[in-house]
Amino acid sequence: MAIARALAVQPSVLLLDEPLSNLDAKLRKEMQFELRRIQKRVGITTILVTHDQEEALSLSDRIGVLGNGRLQQLGAPLDVYRKPANRFVAEFIGQVNLLEARAEERQDSTGAYRYEVPGFEVREGVPLSFEVSRNILKKPYSSVLFMLRPERISIWLNHPPEGSENRRRVTLTDVSYIGNAIRLKAAFAKGELIIQVPDPHFPKLPKPGDEMYIAWEPEDLVPLEIKEDKHGCR
Repeated sequence: MAIARALAVQPSVLLLDEPLSNLDAKLRKEMQFELRRIQKRVGITTILVTHDQEEALSLSDRIGVLGNGRLQQLGAPLDVYRKPANRFVAEFIGQVNLLEARAEERQDSTGAYRYEVPGFEVREGVPLSFEVSRNILKKPYSSVLFMLRPERISIWLNHPPEGSENRRRVTLTDVSYIGNAIRLKAAFAKGELIIQVPDPHFPKLPKPGDEMYIAWEPEDLVPLEIKEDKHGCR
């Protein structure tokens, strides 16, 4: 009703402050579709304030992320989610794995660069290492904070297909069924990652303690913060 009254005066801009915050989850999603339909039909510029990241992504043509008193990023929903401007945006929009990595001395045989994560260990004393595409980094920097979205990690009950460079064996520490997806926490000897897979991925729900294999593509690693010494590598 409030939206109808606001539109009745034919404003040049419609301002909405958490308009769906008091609705239950099902009705909220239905109203997201309806609000988007109305906005497109009327053709009015709309500014919507929300703390619901999914709501912002689904309703917007452009998203502005505010934090620490400044505009952190402004862009299309796809760009803000896949290519966040910094750590704040990456953590604010959706779930994320953050890997603080340093360049290894050697370059991979494929021409890609290899990084290791001292805070993660595949076994005691052996840091997790992975390949980074040269399409992502043009040269190896001394240290990089990478983002890896949970849905970009593939998981297998048995050994992953050959040719997957970034593959590792892990142990599940937490399993959450959320209806349309399964959210997992997978641990190395030290450190763990969040993984999200579609509901049909497993015929039977896995349980904590199960051992599995995970992998991701080099292009799925998104650099957020880069540190470079005077040599460009350590």
